[in-house]
Amino acid sequence: MCVDCDDAFLSFKDFEFVGDRNQYNFKVVRVGPEVIVVQLAIRLTVLAEASFLFSVHDSIDKDYVNLGSTWVEKETDFEAEVLVTFQGDFEHNNVHITGVDIVYGPSSVDFGYIEPDDWK
Repeated sequence: MCVDCDDAFLSFKDFEFVGDRNQYNFKVVRVGPEVIVVQLAIRLTVLAEASFLFSVHDSIDKDYVNLGSTWVEKETDFEAEVLVTFQGDFEHNNVHITGVDIVYGPSSVDFGYIEPDDWK
């Protein structure tokens, strides 16, 4: 049987900093007159969603036969390294977060046992 992931999405739910509450581990990556970029470790909570298509190879017709599909959701958490970009007027405390990019994190989510909707 073949299983293909058709669509996959992650939706942000929550985060917390990794480390001691009074001292977080971060690294300054870039400093400019109106921008500071830092890299830091966080624990992200996300809703992972994916659709899966099931098929089997027909050895006679040499084609794949559709067995059905399913949509799966799973809330999960993981540690990640992120780049946070702060921009603005640092001298007058007018600073905003203008970007957050995940640079290191997991490459997959374990959805556990899945089967086509018609098989339930």
